[in-house]
Amino acid sequence: RFLPILHRGLAGLVIGACAALSHAGRGDFGELGSGMRVQRDPGPCACDERFAQVSAGSHHCLASTHDGRLYAWGYGEDGATGLDATAWHPTRVELVQGVVSDLSAGAAHSLVLVRGAVHSMGTTLNGRAGVPCGNPPVERAVFDCVRGLPNDIIRVAAGGEHSLCLTATGEVYAWGRGNDGQLGDKAFVGPPRRLAALSASKSRTPQAVGARNACS
Repeated sequence: RFLPILHRGLAGLVIGACAALSHAGRGDFGELGSGMRVQRDPGPCACDERFAQVSAGSHHCLASTHDGRLYAWGYGEDGATGLDATAWHPTRVELVQGVVSDLSAGAAHSLVLVRGAVHSMGTTLNGRAGVPCGNPPVERAVFDCVRGLPNDIIRVAAGGEHSLCLTATGEVYAWGRGNDGQLGDKAFVGPPRRLAALSASKSRTPQAVGARNACS
């Protein structure tokens, strides 16, 4: 028995009933976590850890253990893995302190939820990481806390150039680039803001975020 497959790009990941991680597809930047570039049939990742959550981004992946430790692998030169280097096998992210309760890997950034606070890693282009640009501009987030959010966040989702999160009361907040309408309108979003259209009903909460879309 397997938990649902999570994928984005050309790599796919699945957690088995015993919490072992398997992979299949193409991973030119180590996304498969096995040291291989192509895996046609599902095979195990090169890691003895057992994972509770996993998320596949465009060129990197994240996973957390049952006690909330974060692991990452794949392309890391943009800082999205918190490792600052490409990793071909699941590697512990020492940068992240605290118990990870949710995670999401996007195109070139990642979101990690620790004690109800959203933290971002990776490129800040178009506001996707939720980190103020500053002067001079901050090019990458290094486990930076996303400001302007409530303290009861329970879910996070990283897309291509946008991000969303969900509160315990069913409110949805978003930030990043929304010119394709993925945030409910065609406005460019800088800092986090509440999305009234998605927050109006507790039964409508974000279920999946793609590179240029969001589903609820």
